[in-house]
Amino acid sequence: MAQAIPYIIMGTSTALSAGSALAAGSAAKNEANYNAAIKDNQALGIEQNVQANKFLAQAEIQRMRESFASFAGQNTVNFAGSGVDLGSGSVATIERKNLEKYLDDEYMFKYNEAKRNTADLNQAQMLKVDAQATRMRGKFARKMSYIKAGTTLLSGGSQMYRYDQLNKLNQINSSSTSSGEIQ
Repeated sequence: MAQAIPYIIMGTSTALSAGSALAAGSAAKNEANYNAAIKDNQALGIEQNVQANKFLAQAEIQRMRESFASFAGQNTVNFAGSGVDLGSGSVATIERKNLEKYLDDEYMFKYNEAKRNTADLNQAQMLKVDAQATRMRGKFARKMSYIKAGTTLLSGGSQMYRYDQLNKLNQINSSSTSSGEIQ
């Protein structure tokens, strides 16, 4: 039984080391999947915000149009009330400039909104790509843990074989020495 103790210790140590490598690989894969799910969720939140912002932007544009229409109507009433000929060049010029200013404002608002939405969608896409890369790293870590466990088991088997061969050699040497032979 005493001769078996080194084999038991080496076998147990090898098995624990291999099991530890497998557990670490599994944990790395689980962590990667968890982190990837968080990134996917963040991307989904950003995409949902973009959709909500589009709706809000349309409402804001409608509000801007109504405000301008009210402003333009009030200007017309004011011009007419002051006795100015509404068909005259100065009134038409003022109304045209007001319309141009409003159209510039609306265009700039739409442009900035589209720019922000594009940046947000790009960020969401990058999060999705990062999530996929994180999952791949987790899968790779798990596969590497199989390789590490395999090499650990082979190394442990090799050590046990060497130990066994040394024991046999020592037994041969000790039996030949005890018979009175000179080496």
